[in-house]
Amino acid sequence: ALSLVLALVVKETPYLLFVILASLDQIKTCELIKVGTSMGYTRLTVWRKIILPILYPLIRLPLLVILAFSLTVVDLALVIGPNTPSTFAVTLFHWFNDTDLNQRFSASAGAVLLMLFILFSALCWEMFYQVFIFFDRKRWSNGKRKTLLSPFFHGAAISYLICMLLALLSLIVLPIWAFTHRWRFPEILPSSWSFKKLEQLSPLLLDLACVSLVIAFVSTILALIISIIMLEQKRSKASVNKWFDRFIYLPIILPQVGFLFGIQVFLIWSNNSGSLIAVISLHLLYVLPYVYLTLSGPYLAFNQEYFIQAVCLTKKPFHSFFHIKLAMLKPALFSAFALGIAVSFAQYLPTLTAGEGRINTLTTEAVALAASGERKKVGNMAMLQALFPLIIFMLAQWLPRVWTHYRLRLSRLLQSHLKV
Repeated sequence: ALSLVLALVVKETPYLLFVILASLDQIKTCELIKVGTSMGYTRLTVWRKIILPILYPLIRLPLLVILAFSLTVVDLALVIGPNTPSTFAVTLFHWFNDTDLNQRFSASAGAVLLMLFILFSALCWEMFYQVFIFFDRKRWSNGKRKTLLSPFFHGAAISYLICMLLALLSLIVLPIWAFTHRWRFPEILPSSWSFKKLEQLSPLLLDLACVSLVIAFVSTILALIISIIMLEQKRSKASVNKWFDRFIYLPIILPQVGFLFGIQVFLIWSNNSGSLIAVISLHLLYVLPYVYLTLSGPYLAFNQEYFIQAVCLTKKPFHSFFHIKLAMLKPALFSAFALGIAVSFAQYLPTLTAGEGRINTLTTEAVALAASGERKKVGNMAMLQALFPLIIFMLAQWLPRVWTHYRLRLSRLLQSHLKV
């Protein structure tokens, strides 16, 4: 169980940090720190008394999403354990897939119980926060320039560095196992290396990678389009998509096992199970909340005056929308796109439920092979599974800085060729 806890911490810390960094842009953190330090408060005290109370409401929903995911995760628990006994979500997964149909009644009841447990955990979390705020509110205005919680903040920073180090070591292990030829017990590193396993698996890996990329790109692009449309509606008519804001997060808050079983019944009834469209649709259900959540802050904080002035000058609303507004939102759009790709690549149960074994991705094959002990095969698949999102994230950081330069350069080249 401790290994699963550690894996969840390593997995969810980058996402939480990503959300926090996106939220900090909305509360003018640098200005708050400058004002606080000019009054004699230390940086940690400014964070403790000013920034954190403002920041928490902005990250409350992502924290609850992480809480719900940790309680319902199946693929990590299948690979890492525990197995004796297994987690409640894994037990429900086995009951739903049992050949004895009577087990599905128990699984359905268990899914409802798991949903109630998630709700109870969220209420306990929020209650603990309210109690903490009630007793801590008086300290916000006590005038003390230093805080006794400085060791806690330093400990949190050290813990974060440890998590990142573990994540880096995990990534390093993947190519080691992928290219290992012989690795005997007492040796620290493999005694010989080989590309034979990669060559043997290359047709399968190419096929799985293509399917994974198609599903990820299509579902993420659709999620971006839907998010932009709904956020534009929210800006103009805030009351129009209140229902959208309320229900968009249900797929990532509800237990995957029970939620996907109901969708599987619908797919079988509509004769759409096992199709690529069904897999993309289920991926869209889980990619859309993350993309919408990542994009909503920067999109709603955009200064609309730039767009209004562009429309007044050009008289072309669509041209101004794409070439001015979306161009200025490039960093947020690329970040949301990269996160959507990563979320799609990580989907195991949605692919298994909608694909019914006919459509396989790198994730489904890696989880299936994890229990077989074939570490070289798992290393190759997991390496590709981690490599593609990593490349997309690197491009998401690099492309916004050079996009305009290369676009203008390409436009000049095209104009010169047309004149010739």
